[in-house]
Amino acid sequence: MVAAMPESNPTVNPNQLTLAGLFWITTAIALLLGYAIQQGPDAVWQAGFTALFAIVCGLLVGCIRKDWNNAFFWGGLYAMLGFLAVAGGRLPHWSVGLGWGLVGASVGSCVGVDFPRKWWLGILFSMILGTLAMASVVLIMRQHFSDMIMFDTIIAGVVGGLLKPLTMLLQWLEKNSGQPRYLLASWLAICILIGNFLVPVLAGIQR
Repeated sequence: MVAAMPESNPTVNPNQLTLAGLFWITTAIALLLGYAIQQGPDAVWQAGFTALFAIVCGLLVGCIRKDWNNAFFWGGLYAMLGFLAVAGGRLPHWSVGLGWGLVGASVGSCVGVDFPRKWWLGILFSMILGTLAMASVVLIMRQHFSDMIMFDTIIAGVVGGLLKPLTMLLQWLEKNSGQPRYLLASWLAICILIGNFLVPVLAGIQR
């Protein structure tokens, strides 16, 4: 009597790259690069430094928590969103734009790997880390903390704290929507790009 072979039930990886996913990723990257080029050489350099921040923070946090996937993904996502949010805007100094890239990369890597694990401690830690990230870039660039730069530094702490609950929400959506995380990231990037294009038109703001 031959024993029945167990039915194969391969586990499908929801983050496996598909043709549709490749299309959305390519579209988001093309829009990102096109937007940076449109804003001028400074924005291109800012995008390059932002990518460097994401790589370095992902490596450091990934080494500490042994969670490379989440460290790189969330650090890279928030660094990119930080770049898109301020690129082309009227910043008090270009170092502030770099600072927002470091805020997104450093805080995003930590909240992505759930460090620290307690949510209230994670919010407090993210607030402090966001403030220090912005302040460190400003100090390295030897800029004085004018009123506007100080405002961005304070806001960096507020945004850093908010990234913790935002990440928890996005992770819940990723788990329950069945959509791969790279599609969620592409949608977020495209939404911010659309907002950047519409704000000057609807509000009459000259960026």
